[in-house]
Amino acid sequence: MTRSFLLATLALAAIGLGAAASAQSPEPFDPSQVRRLSPEEKEEILANSSERAADAALNSALGGGTSGGIHGEVGAVVGTGGTAGLFGTARIPLGDRGAAIISFEDYRTRTLDPGLLDQFYTRRRIAPR
Repeated sequence: MTRSFLLATLALAAIGLGAAASAQSPEPFDPSQVRRLSPEEKEEILANSSERAADAALNSALGGGTSGGIHGEVGAVVGTGGTAGLFGTARIPLGDRGAAIISFEDYRTRTLDPGLLDQFYTRRRIAPR
């Protein structure tokens, strides 16, 4: 390394350490800033809430919708030598809390006959391995 590069690196490190040392620490926790629910507010929330509403809110917050439709994916593989495959999975909602998940896969590839391999090497005049 060159001396100028080393000095520049040390200078940047010193600047970074100085900035870290001068950073202010977070203010201590102030319990007077906490808002607590009154017993009446708690009762109102509990009376107007249900597990179903909470589940719907969580589903919405996670990017889901209210749709109860089937969700899944399907894919395909295509390769050399006759390799081909299909795969998929689906989640099917059953009632309010149930679900069935089904998956499938079909993968096929051509296997090489050892006799065909010998013919290949003979035609190409390559020594078999």
